[in-house]
Amino acid sequence: MRVRASFRAALADSQGLLLAGIPPLALLLLGLVGMEGGAVADWMALWVQVALLGVVGWIAFGGRGIAWYGRVCGALATAALGMFAIVLKILVH
Repeated sequence: MRVRASFRAALADSQGLLLAGIPPLALLLLGLVGMEGGAVADWMALWVQVALLGVVGWIAFGGRGIAWYGRVCGALATAALGMFAIVLKILVH
């Protein structure tokens, strides 16, 4: 019984991470069935993920009681991590 309770607790704690993957996944699935080709869907999914990281940064810094300009900087910093991932994708491929 403890394993089931632990699994439920883990799902509850990871819910945000699991939900954040849905928009990029939807775009990739649309690319699979023919939306503007797979490459366009791939890039759109990457940029949606950058936007989601910005939103996560905004929410995270807002929870700390930081002023709006600090929240903007936090959102831009987390979005920059996503852009860094895109640059690494370009360099690797």
